[in-house]
Amino acid sequence: MRTVCAAGILAVALGGLMGTSPALEQGEVEELLHKARQLVMRGEIDGAGELCMKILLSAQESEQRVGAWELVRLLDAYEVPFQQQYADFARGWDLMEFGFLDEARITLEGISPASQHLDIAIAEKLAHIALLQGDYEQAVELYQGIYESYPQSESAPWALYHQVELLSAQGDETRVDKLRKFLLERYPDSVPAQMLSKEDEEEG
Repeated sequence: MRTVCAAGILAVALGGLMGTSPALEQGEVEELLHKARQLVMRGEIDGAGELCMKILLSAQESEQRVGAWELVRLLDAYEVPFQQQYADFARGWDLMEFGFLDEARITLEGISPASQHLDIAIAEKLAHIALLQGDYEQAVELYQGIYESYPQSESAPWALYHQVELLSAQGDETRVDKLRKFLLERYPDSVPAQMLSKEDEEEG
C-alpha cells in the first residue's frame, strides 16, 4: 500500500488555509477532476492527488469538491497490486459523470474484487447510477451489500443511513423504522446516528 496526499490535504484544511487560493469556476473544477481521473487510469497517482489538492484549496462547496475528497480518500488507500482495478474504477466514474450510465455500470460491475476501500467505492458509484436511472430498490440493495460485506467499516453506518433516506422517499415506513432503530443501536456514536438523533429532536 502507498499513502499519497490525503494526510497533507487534511492538515492544510485543518490549518485554516482552505479557500486561500484563487477561486476556481465550476467548469474549471469539473475539468480538473476529470483530469485527475484520467491520471488514475494511467497509474499516475501522485499527479491525480496534486490536482485534487488544487480543487480542495480553491473550489467552493460543490458536488465536484466532494468528488475530489472522495478521490483523495481512495488514493490514500491506493494499493499497487490493484492498479488495473483503480484504473477501471476511474474510467467507470468518468463515464458516469459524462452521462454514459449503462457503460459506466458495465465497467464498474466488471471490476474484479480488490481492496475494501475500492470495493466500497465501486458499490457506492453503482448505487449512484441506480438512483440516476430511477432504480431506488437496486440502490437500497447495493447499500445493504456494503453494510453486509464491511460492517466494521466507516462506510457501514452511512450505507444504512442512505437506505433510510431512500426508503423514506419511497414511503416505506416499516423498513425505515427498523433500519433507523438498528443504526442507532449498532452505531450510536457514528455521524449518521447523530444526524438521525438530531432529526428526531427537531421533529419532537
